[in-house]
Amino acid sequence: MPSLNFPEGWIWLKKIDGHVLDPYKLLDPLPFESEIQEAIENGDEEDEGSQEFIANGGAAMIAYGKLQRPDLAKGGRQNIEAQLKRYCELDTLAMVMEYEAIRKQINA
Repeated sequence: MPSLNFPEGWIWLKKIDGHVLDPYKLLDPLPFESEIQEAIENGDEEDEGSQEFIANGGAAMIAYGKLQRPDLAKGGRQNIEAQLKRYCELDTLAMVMEYEAIRKQINA
């Protein structure tokens, strides 16, 4: 099925030195993601799992919250919307893969 959010021919499975890269790391960072990462590295976040939380949806939730601001510039809005669509597409692909794996085990 072709993607509506990635360039034609986009491949999720990428390897470096025989190690599969985390597909979420292939996504472009959100404009404010560095601020969140800096807060974690400076110890502003108490929870040790904060970094994992951000990699798995925290930044997407913040991005969606930023889209609710009426004063967000058009270019910034389009950038965040495009990145959220790519993030959601990857999440959907992950859910489909989980479903297929479970289905395969049940039918095995």
